[in-house]
Amino acid sequence: LKLISLSIGISIIGMLLFNFSQNLTGLMLWRGLAGVSGAFSYLGCVKTLSMYFDHKRLGILIGGTGIIVMSGGVVAQYPMIYLLSHYGLTTTLNINILFGIVVVAILLMSVMVKQAKLPRPVQ
Repeated sequence: LKLISLSIGISIIGMLLFNFSQNLTGLMLWRGLAGVSGAFSYLGCVKTLSMYFDHKRLGILIGGTGIIVMSGGVVAQYPMIYLLSHYGLTTTLNINILFGIVVVAILLMSVMVKQAKLPRPVQ
């Protein structure tokens, strides 16, 4: 969960810098940073699954995680289109960044609270 929180935090920083960038090189660099850190979020989910679940069921769990990730992208399209059409790109990105900060805060709090309650990893 720490890797997931860290990568989401890096993605937020990348999107924040992307939002305020003034040139094309900066836009590409910061969007790339946000995209790469998003991949690490998925890898963090896979690592967490592999630590706490039996390897016999790992394929179905990773596939289910992929389905959840894709469903989130599909479901999130309408709110983004709505925000873009009513508030413009900069405000929409700021709302998205604020939402990401809230998600990271919740993840970090859950890591701190549940650290001692986690089951032992499967050997």
